[in-house]
Amino acid sequence: MPAFVARQAPGLAAEYGFWQNTLWKGFHQGLIGHGIIALALNCRQLVREGRGDRGRYQALVSRPGAAGPAIHALFDVVANQLAMGASYVGHLRGIARHLGSVMEGDDLTRFRAIMATMEGQLDAASECLVGNLLAEGGPIVVAITDIGLAAGGNGAILTARGIVQIGPAVARPSPVPADVLATARLALDWWAGAEPALRQAAQLILMIDRLADATARQSFAMDTLAAIRNDCRQVCAMIDTGPPDQWADAGLRRLADWADAMMRIEFAEPVSRQIPG
Repeated sequence: MPAFVARQAPGLAAEYGFWQNTLWKGFHQGLIGHGIIALALNCRQLVREGRGDRGRYQALVSRPGAAGPAIHALFDVVANQLAMGASYVGHLRGIARHLGSVMEGDDLTRFRAIMATMEGQLDAASECLVGNLLAEGGPIVVAITDIGLAAGGNGAILTARGIVQIGPAVARPSPVPADVLATARLALDWWAGAEPALRQAAQLILMIDRLADATARQSFAMDTLAAIRNDCRQVCAMIDTGPPDQWADAGLRRLADWADAMMRIEFAEPVSRQIPG
C-alpha cells in the first residue's frame, strides 16, 4: 500500500496487510502444503508400501479430517479470502476522489498505459519460461520474481507484476527481459517528471487497478483457483469413483504418477529485483 495512504488511513493499511498475509498463507501453506501436497505425499507413501487396496486410498479423499476433504474446504477458504479483497477497492477509490482532478488527467492515463504494457510483457516472459518440465524428471521450482522500479536512493517506488519462473531446482531467478527494461525506463522517466500529487495518484491508481482485477469474480486468479480445484476433483474421482476393473492397472499407475509429479514441485519464497532510475 502506498506510504501516503498508510499515513492517512493507518487502520486500513494494517487491515490490508493482514489480508494479504492471510491470503498468501492460506494458498501457499494451507491449500498447497496442507492440502494438495499432503494428499500426494499420503498417496505416494501407500504406493511405495505396495498397498493396492483401493479402500486405503478412498479413505484419503473421503474420511473426515483426511487430506481430500481438507482440500475442498481450503479451496473455499482461499476463494472467499481473495474475494474479500474487493472491499478495499471502494475504500481506495474514496481516497482517490480526494486527490481531485489529478486522477483524471492525460498524464495519468499515459502512465497506466505504460504499466499495462510492462505487465503484459512480464506475463509473456512468464509464459516463455514455463515448459513441459514435469515430463523431464528432477525437482521443479516455482519461483516469483517481483520487479520494483527504484528512483535514486528512495528504494522501490512501484512494484510491477512479477515474473513467474518454473524450472529445474538449480535455476536462478529469471533475468529481466530487455523489453521490460525498456518499458520500465519509460515509467521511470514519467515518474521523474511528475509532480508529487501526480506520483501519489499513480501509486494509488495502480493499486486500485490491480486489486480490482485480481478480486473480480472472473479474474485470472479466480479462474486459476477453479482450474486447480477441477484438477483435484479429477484426482479424487479417479480414486473414489473410477471403474473398479481399471483401478489395479491404469488407475493406481496414474495416481502414482500424479503423486510423484506433485512431490517434485517446490514453491520458493518470492524474491525482489529493482530496476534503478
